[in-house]
Amino acid sequence: MPRYAMLAQGRVQGVGFRWAAQRNAQARGLTGWVRNRADGCVELEVQGDSPAVSAFSAALHRGTGYSRLEHLDIREIPELPEEQGFRVRY
Repeated sequence: MPRYAMLAQGRVQGVGFRWAAQRNAQARGLTGWVRNRADGCVELEVQGDSPAVSAFSAALHRGTGYSRLEHLDIREIPELPEEQGFRVRY
């Protein structure tokens, strides 16, 4: 199952972006995590089948109504087969 590291840039902090990402991932059966970074970006790792990850990415672009995703950098990283669930990290 592919795993991706993502870096979201734009208005993505203080607008419910992490919580929306968590709900989005859980609804699609994806695993991983999301957290704010000190530079104002949001960092994510997500793992699951390709169609679900594509739908997850599309939902991130649609945003929360308050967020504005300007750029989403995505790169494939090694799978973590034992991982379960998707959580917000602090």
